[in-house]
Amino acid sequence: MANMVWPDNVQRRLQKAPQDTWKNKELEAIVDASEILSAAQFQEIIARMQAEGAFAIRLEHKELPQLNTIITFSRAADTRAWPMGTNVWIRDLTLMAERLVTSASLPVFAENKEIGKQMILSALSLMSTPSQLNRFRAIISGRTDVTRASNWPHIFLDSRDNLSGERMEGWSHKQEAWQMTAVVTLQMLQSGILTASDLLPSHKEFLHMCAPFLAAVKYWQNPSSGSWEEIEAVRSSVLAWDIVLLEELKAATLYSGLDIDELLEKGKEVLRRQWPNDAFGDSKDDPRHREADAALMYLLQLHIAEKIFAPGEQAEREQQILDQIAELEDVVTGGIRRYRGDSYQRVDFFRPDVAQKLQEYYGSTSGEASTLDNFVAREDIVPKGREAAWVHPVWQLAAWFGRRYLQSGDNVYKQKQHQYFIQGLSLVTGQGAVTVEPDETGEIQLKEILPWRIPECYITVNIEGKDIIVPSPHTPLNWTIAEAIDAFVVMEQTLKQG
Repeated sequence: MANMVWPDNVQRRLQKAPQDTWKNKELEAIVDASEILSAAQFQEIIARMQAEGAFAIRLEHKELPQLNTIITFSRAADTRAWPMGTNVWIRDLTLMAERLVTSASLPVFAENKEIGKQMILSALSLMSTPSQLNRFRAIISGRTDVTRASNWPHIFLDSRDNLSGERMEGWSHKQEAWQMTAVVTLQMLQSGILTASDLLPSHKEFLHMCAPFLAAVKYWQNPSSGSWEEIEAVRSSVLAWDIVLLEELKAATLYSGLDIDELLEKGKEVLRRQWPNDAFGDSKDDPRHREADAALMYLLQLHIAEKIFAPGEQAEREQQILDQIAELEDVVTGGIRRYRGDSYQRVDFFRPDVAQKLQEYYGSTSGEASTLDNFVAREDIVPKGREAAWVHPVWQLAAWFGRRYLQSGDNVYKQKQHQYFIQGLSLVTGQGAVTVEPDETGEIQLKEILPWRIPECYITVNIEGKDIIVPSPHTPLNWTIAEAIDAFVVMEQTLKQG
């Protein structure tokens, strides 16, 4: 493609973008080629990142008149474009809430517990407005078509004028997001972080409808677009949340009139059959077929192996998932691909001519592609080449290995924890970072990226045959910040253990 597709000023600046393995030279100097961090290094790192605002999540507060309550939330990312800079994802809000609550054990994060509580209660409120509860009721009663994502409770809401969900949002709402909200709520109730008095009547109604909803949609065979708003399939990463939710509902006896054990076994049976893959298509050439996927991380975090396999199999089964995720590691950046063949933010995704086609087809470069036609069309529009390398799975792996070390004392887990933690640090932005970003009209602009920020992912632009790697325009991504915070909390715990 001729170079004229990039504006001259953008091209010149991109060509000067730093391409070092370590993005932030000050962090690199603190780590100083260490493979295992010392307590002193860790304290210097966390103090510096805190001082530089690396962990800051920009919060907003709005009234939700339908429930007479105040919502605390953050938009997905620091960007101008729809939807990442305009909308709230229930998944992101819930996972951030859980990470912030549990981070309060570290003094620098002491205020996070109350913020996290506000966020999970906000996620509950957003899922239990009158319009949302009506969507639950309509599907449970069989009045609406469960195959249409627009009929599902909305897990993607415009923060500017539709937090109540009264207006239908065109998005793939068949995901695992509201299940996450219910799981985290029930776990916080069990641990005492939340009490029954914290819940509104509508929150309780939402929780009571979770099991009947999963039964009504036959969750074990329900195609969904998982975490990525993409092509629908029966996904292991979604079934994991469904199963944990049913277990939490069983423990709380919130499943009146249902055979909860039978419901659980239906999902477990499918998970055993698909393990360690995320989804099966009719053949390996079927676009729905997905083996390695970064969302398989949920199977590790939720301890699914010990829930569905015989005692003694856990380590082997977990290693199979780790092997799948390892296949997705990008040795150039240190990030992790979402899956092989991912076209979202692939090389030159934001190149003006490509972005214009995506804008026309999906309404935005980041529009969802959950139908087969949309998924295949995006694959044809976006140039072939380097896939985006994501940051949040790196921090998730660091935290997971750290927790395994705390449980077992096995130094193999400790070494892996430090490996991924240092890998995550290497992805924090440094001086001189730039990227390209669509503005409100979809036109591509140059965007300066502040140092000490935690990106969504690293993307590639190709100029004169040379791949140039830059942070995505969705930098910082608030969910990724929360995953990094979690990894820092676990690292502090493991360093104390020695």
